[in-house]
Amino acid sequence: MNADTIMANPKVRITLSILLGVWLVMMLVRSISEIADINDFEVYYFAGELAADHDPRLYELKSPEKNRPFLYPPAAAIMFIPLTWVPQVVAGVIFSFLKVLAAAILLAGAIKYSAAAPRGPTWALLLIAATLFLNYRPFNNDFGNGQVNIVVAAFAAGGVWIMMTGEKRLSWIGAVCLSVAVALKLTPLLLLAVPFLHRKWRDFGLTLIFSVFLLFVLPVAWFGSDAIGPMREEFNAESMESLMSARGSDRQVSINEMLIFTIAQVKADPDLILEDGDELYRFENGEKIRVRLPPPFSDRTAKLIWLTEGLLVGVLFLVGRWMLFRGRKFDWTWDLAMLCVLMLLLSPLVRKAHLVVLAVPMGWIVTRMGMVWHQAGTLKDAWKQRRNLWIGVGTILALSYASEELPIPVPGLFPMPYRPGLFLLCIVLVVMLCAMATLQPMEDSQ
Repeated sequence: MNADTIMANPKVRITLSILLGVWLVMMLVRSISEIADINDFEVYYFAGELAADHDPRLYELKSPEKNRPFLYPPAAAIMFIPLTWVPQVVAGVIFSFLKVLAAAILLAGAIKYSAAAPRGPTWALLLIAATLFLNYRPFNNDFGNGQVNIVVAAFAAGGVWIMMTGEKRLSWIGAVCLSVAVALKLTPLLLLAVPFLHRKWRDFGLTLIFSVFLLFVLPVAWFGSDAIGPMREEFNAESMESLMSARGSDRQVSINEMLIFTIAQVKADPDLILEDGDELYRFENGEKIRVRLPPPFSDRTAKLIWLTEGLLVGVLFLVGRWMLFRGRKFDWTWDLAMLCVLMLLLSPLVRKAHLVVLAVPMGWIVTRMGMVWHQAGTLKDAWKQRRNLWIGVGTILALSYASEELPIPVPGLFPMPYRPGLFLLCIVLVVMLCAMATLQPMEDSQ
């Protein structure tokens, strides 16, 4: 059946609206119920309580129920203070509504600001649903664990969208949004490359100013100049531990994790025993003791290697960008989509929920697949014309859902199996973004 015929059917639009609405309600209920049972949200609330009291022991104390440390910059704790104005359960409800709103903004924005936005609400709803289907597990994980990644991703991507598409007099709002994301997580700072590469100097400068204020000036003013030095040392120590983490059989996502994990295994004690595919043990005095793979580098070497990774990836990004768009206008939406993937590949440590930001590149890819379908008329013809792209999307889908079920053991060499599904997912996304960079946007093709 012709694509336009399907999209013209009001039943399709109503069905998609109901499905997406039901999903948002389910995630809201899931988030509230899990927060009530105590999850990672407790860490944010506890950090907000410490910050509200100007308590510098932010990185010394752990949350009372889950006994977990706070792993974010001092500015983030200050931002969590408003949550403490109400009881923790009520704060969790407010936080859950905020996350649902952020998820809706992130998914809708990924389609709208893709330079290939579809005509009509039915097309938009279909592509939003497809993007969510491809990246469902990180969203589900973030809602279930009470984490802040969806909010951070919405602020980061939303800030860039406003700066690149809004009126000049309102661009400061985009700068504030991106700065808030940077203050919460640091890694979204990489997205500042988008206004820089497209010579949005005012937006670039404002974001830098706001970020410096939130990351440096505000914590000093709040906690005091004497306390902030030791606090930063403790935060840096926590960050270094993430950079050097060799997390046993857990999934590997970033380049750093793959490298650290590989070398840590090479140097591992050959007497280590793997059980149940997840737990690593050694025997000492007849007793079985659970262990972790030790860091393979010194802190200084690890930092140097990580910076080298960033430099090499940055050079490859700039060279590839120039080759793909040579003689054509650079596409800022492509830059943003690619940088969202590179942000994960260059992160010291990546959890599954961090992958919610992949909604941006996945939305970018999905809109162009919708364009291919629209231009071909039928799915059968679209498959014939762009079979390689459909195979790429199928690969993305497979890796999104099977990433943790893809252990790759190397008997006799490594005690722990690789689980590189999510790393491979990011690599496939990079390849797909490059392969689709020259596709003509939908609005120009009709």
